[in-house]
Amino acid sequence: MKKFYVIVRIDSNGFDAEIFEQLKKWHRRRWYRKMLAFLQNWDYGDENVGAAIVNGDVWDTPTDPVENDEILLEADGQHLCHAYSGDGLYEAFYLVGETELETY
Repeated sequence: MKKFYVIVRIDSNGFDAEIFEQLKKWHRRRWYRKMLAFLQNWDYGDENVGAAIVNGDVWDTPTDPVENDEILLEADGQHLCHAYSGDGLYEAFYLVGETELETY
């Protein structure tokens, strides 16, 4: 059964403010391939799958099941996603990978 796991999440409330602002600029320009390539630098394969399992970030869908997020780009089994709270209090960009997990 296909599952989806979070590889990396960069958000407006996090410690990576400079990275978030850069991603936001690229998002405004719709440079989604550039964003995807940049976030793929955090893809450490099994290490990310293990961290996602520990943090409860393994889902049946490529976007957070409790949020109304959008998929910006899908390529090579990865999904570049955008989360926005609507009230401007929270925004994030995250990369999700696909896996065939037996159990989690």
